Amino acid sequence: MAIGIDFGTSRSCVAAWTGGEEITILPNEYGKRTTPSFVGYAQKEWFLGNAARIMSIRNYESTVFHSRQLLGRCWDDPVVQRAVKMWPFKVAKGERDQPTFEVSAQGESMAFLPEHVSAFLLAKLHLAGLRSAGEASFVVMTVPAAFNHLQHRAIEDVASIAGVQVRQFLPAPSAAALAYALHENLPEEQHVLVIDLGAGSIDVALVHISKGFLDILGSAGNDHFGGNELDNCLVGCCLDEFHHLHGKDASRDLQAMARLRLQCEQAKCKLSITEEAYIELDAFVDGLDYCKKLTRADFEKLAAEWFHKILEVVASCLEDAGVARDAVDAVLPVGGATRIPKVREILADYFGKQPYSGLDPDEVVARGAAAQAAILSGTFRGGSPAIRPSLPWNLLLEKHTSERRVVIARNTRLPVQSCCTLEPSDVSWHRHSEAGTTRSCLWLYQDSVFFGAVVFDRTPTKAFELHFGCDMHCRITITVGFPGEDPDSSPEARFERARSGLSAAELAELTRKVSLWKKEYLQQDPVIMNRLRDVQDDPTYWAIVVGQLKSFYQDIKHDLDDYCQSHHRDEEKTHICHGYPKISAGSDVTIQGLASSKLNGQSGLCEQWDYGSRFWSVRLPSGRVANINAANLKCKCMGSTLVGHGRMRHRCWQEGDQHIAQPLRANMHTVVDVFIRAFTSGTQGFALMLNWRSPMKACVFISHSWNEDFGQFVAVVRSSVPGHVPVWICSFALPQNAPIGSMLKQDIQSSPFARALCGTRMVLLIVDDVRDGRVETLSRAWCVFECHLAVKKQVPIRVRGPNMSLNFYENLLQAVKELDLRTCSASDENDLRRILEEVERCDKGHFDAINKNVKDAISWTIHEILLIIRANK
Repeated sequence: MAIGIDFGTSRSCVAAWTGGEEITILPNEYGKRTTPSFVGYAQKEWFLGNAARIMSIRNYESTVFHSRQLLGRCWDDPVVQRAVKMWPFKVAKGERDQPTFEVSAQGESMAFLPEHVSAFLLAKLHLAGLRSAGEASFVVMTVPAAFNHLQHRAIEDVASIAGVQVRQFLPAPSAAALAYALHENLPEEQHVLVIDLGAGSIDVALVHISKGFLDILGSAGNDHFGGNELDNCLVGCCLDEFHHLHGKDASRDLQAMARLRLQCEQAKCKLSITEEAYIELDAFVDGLDYCKKLTRADFEKLAAEWFHKILEVVASCLEDAGVARDAVDAVLPVGGATRIPKVREILADYFGKQPYSGLDPDEVVARGAAAQAAILSGTFRGGSPAIRPSLPWNLLLEKHTSERRVVIARNTRLPVQSCCTLEPSDVSWHRHSEAGTTRSCLWLYQDSVFFGAVVFDRTPTKAFELHFGCDMHCRITITVGFPGEDPDSSPEARFERARSGLSAAELAELTRKVSLWKKEYLQQDPVIMNRLRDVQDDPTYWAIVVGQLKSFYQDIKHDLDDYCQSHHRDEEKTHICHGYPKISAGSDVTIQGLASSKLNGQSGLCEQWDYGSRFWSVRLPSGRVANINAANLKCKCMGSTLVGHGRMRHRCWQEGDQHIAQPLRANMHTVVDVFIRAFTSGTQGFALMLNWRSPMKACVFISHSWNEDFGQFVAVVRSSVPGHVPVWICSFALPQNAPIGSMLKQDIQSSPFARALCGTRMVLLIVDDVRDGRVETLSRAWCVFECHLAVKKQVPIRVRGPNMSLNFYENLLQAVKELDLRTCSASDENDLRRILEEVERCDKGHFDAINKNVKDAISWTIHEILLIIRANK
């Protein structure tokens, strides 16, 4: 299932595509199609969405809303200071100059970061999707187009804390335009102006839809301008009027402010359908009542400047895109504030046509996000335009003279590369506050927000080049070149990104807290618990995405190489360790390097590795378990005695020891022994541990020998299967700390791997090199038996090798002729015996027929590859 989440400032919406023709809006537990972005805390419980909004009047000090507005902002930001004055709850300055919400409940005060509060809400939205429509393999989340890199990092942290694996953060205008294009099924080219006017931001984008593409020609926006400004305007007007009538400042009464804000918001909404509304508050302050009649004309006069700013943003977008207003074919209003009649009126007058009304403004962004998630899944039915984005901000370079130069202009089509030549005099000297030294560098900005610095180890003496790149997701890469200079003598340069987001420790702690809440929530919801229990019992869902496999390999590559270089296998197949061994489950370690901690110097035993936070659970002598970063642990395994490291046994290498040894291969056996077993518990596989919050159904079953190079294995999978597709790999799916033989029931065809194979769309057989006319993969009993099951269950088989050469596949075709299940081998002789008995029992021992069917299936796909290779020559 594909899910789209419109994570809004005041309201959020979730949509899903479940494989049919329609995208469905998923209602929350109250049956509402949108959820208020409210989070409350009372009686040691969290209340989210509608429940928090309902209790916000009496629980005003502990109910937080509009938390997204503070993401990525510092305490001194004018937006923060302006919002703090209008909110009934307390916001204070945090330790690192970030705003924090101070929540009071039962006499105790607690501080929460905006990321923490937002993560609770996002987790609830994700669970609502899980409850309504099942597991979500593909999640796309929308963000304002005007977000800078600090805000993007903050929203990524929110998703990480909430346990939501977001495949893409899509600008809201792009999502809305995609929903419009799919809804209208446009036969001709169109220029569509999307105006996304939400509670906390305005985003305007001009989109050109044609020939299967959706091009963002220009965009403009303001991430602190929206419907909230109207609420604040009404609240301020009422406060001034009450002070004029009674001489009292109602802004000091937080409960009165909460009641007034709610009344003003309701009056604003009511004026969209009626000509007048009343703001009525009994015993508002000090027993005094307050009543105000507000007409639509009064409201429009009060907000005249606000309406004018909307047209300014629209005009800026058209100017940047170089398109006249009469060339716009359609105006697509998005967001609740576009329901205001005056907004539609000024847009109609400006463009000479009525705004489009075929899609609900509150739901269109979520629909577009769900459509994009379905497109990423590769299972979306029908044609869909590909989004080609543009850069929403200017990338600026500041020289020594403080002059700022645009290196990549706003609204440039992505991806893009740029280069500029600079002189040594352009480099500035800045004092490094932490190191206490000066250094030469060039500063970079996203519009007015500091982005990072290019730092040199010494000032260049000749002209040099800066190369900039920006990909489809607005990720910037920067490299420095010194043409004509010897690389050994030229200065070294590196790019240091501005510090942003939460620290690793903060991220791990917040993730732990939200995860605990989710588990409690799940225990209270039998619908979700039953669904997750079904997933855990269905091995088809024990899958990982190819992109996760890539990330896993990148994460362990350095340690894997180090391990194989420092370990050898001698004649007795004993692992020999040079120096310090790598830490794994069961390692005896010493804690060191923790700032001002009593844990320094203490010994402990490593129990569990948390792959997300990169922390080890260390059991101390007192029995207490401490979560310690791996960088602060030193393995105590030294000397010449045999020491157990999880399931590995190795001997530390000492001077004078003589061994005839072979270097360890970085194959799947090594990866499982050193890494996967350390990550997982006894009854859970790595894939389900990694994706327990949103299990994914496997599309491709990988059959392979465990002896091929792991890096080569990952490369073949990546070249054969798209990065977003879930795949079933036995070493990642099955619990490697449990005996595999216990999973083989009396009928092997009911075992986890056989059930998973039958539930996938394709078997990918990965073969290694052909040596002496023999391929090891085709001599492994499990691989051949898996191909036999695939033929029997009519699951297509595809073959891929380490290269696409004609000679390799011609040799492979000859090697297939020697395939015989009866002569195959297995790592465990009991497994081989069980496989042969299975064939005798279920297939009446027709080995020749089985061999022929498997040979034919593999040969057929090899012939296909050969035709492609020969056609390309």
